[in-house]
Amino acid sequence: MGYGVDVESVVRKYFNVGKVSSAEGFYEFVVIGDISEDDLNERFDALYDELISSGYAALLTSAGSNIVLRVFYIGAPKKGALLSIIMTAATAASVLLTGYLQTLSFNDAVVHLRKFGANLVDIDPFIGAFLFLVAVLVPLMLHELGHTFAARSTGVPADLPTPIPAPVISPLGTFGAIIRMRYLPKRLKYLAELGISGPFVGVTTSALLFVLFLMTSPTIPYDVAARAASSGLLGYVSVTPMLAYALIGVLGEGSVVVLTPPALASMLILMLHFANLVPIGQLDGGHVFRALTSTSVHRVAGLASFVVLMILGVLFPQMLWLSIFAILAMFLTGSRPHIGAANTLSRLNGKDKLTFGILYALLLILTLPVPLIG
Repeated sequence: MGYGVDVESVVRKYFNVGKVSSAEGFYEFVVIGDISEDDLNERFDALYDELISSGYAALLTSAGSNIVLRVFYIGAPKKGALLSIIMTAATAASVLLTGYLQTLSFNDAVVHLRKFGANLVDIDPFIGAFLFLVAVLVPLMLHELGHTFAARSTGVPADLPTPIPAPVISPLGTFGAIIRMRYLPKRLKYLAELGISGPFVGVTTSALLFVLFLMTSPTIPYDVAARAASSGLLGYVSVTPMLAYALIGVLGEGSVVVLTPPALASMLILMLHFANLVPIGQLDGGHVFRALTSTSVHRVAGLASFVVLMILGVLFPQMLWLSIFAILAMFLTGSRPHIGAANTLSRLNGKDKLTFGILYALLLILTLPVPLIG
């Protein structure tokens, strides 16, 4: 198994060990001798890289006063580029269709708004569909590519992003995208990089696109908006990310901004990033928070976040979607302890904790959903 690799010989190249037990595809060793933290990390990294090429995963942990090294066979990484290409094409078509239909609905509203005295123009449905595609798929794919590059740059195999089409069912035409990773990152620092990379790229891209689409969204006077809303033609946004809340308040001063479908899509993508940044289970926020704290603290924070989101869903009906997301996240991964990295003995230094902590907090603040009342 494992292409004829002699696991024990490979392990002994890097560590002085005493073999404790072995079974088919599994080995456990006790590391003998005193090793400094830096030396331990470097040796484990080298062992990790050599074993992973043969389909073996390594886990460094402790048992009492002993340092224990476990090696188990997972299988050689499989490449799924074809599936990613097919799903990307299908999702692009799904998002384009959704954007086209939403642009038609927007144009229908524009026709009626003109009757109230609004000076608005139609959006070409094909141009609107393309801009909608940019607003939705570009941030999502860059988000997942950020994870892919972060993983591969530290020697962890990761598939290309695989988006999930959802025509008509989803207001965005997709249920998002995923990448498959069967191996833990080597150290906690790499776990933090893995968790923060996707949201950082995704939020930055969505924020820039939102600013662009917001600035090109039309505005109408308050009295026109009030009459249109009372007739059921327009609906006010009931929840918005903190970034959008601040920008709309500035750009829309003295008038009401009529968000185009791409602008609304960018706003939704920002709020979806917040949901993904919540420190529950194996969400991106869960990875970052686990790297910054510990397994036990992460678990408590996950439970506390779950309770808070449940309460918000009760107090503010427009936040119910976030409560449902939290339930799914808790059900899928939130009940299991997050051990962190393959080297469970690794730690973040003070500088890294400060850097990742500030960046994580900033992303949470920018994407924080703000319920609007009245």
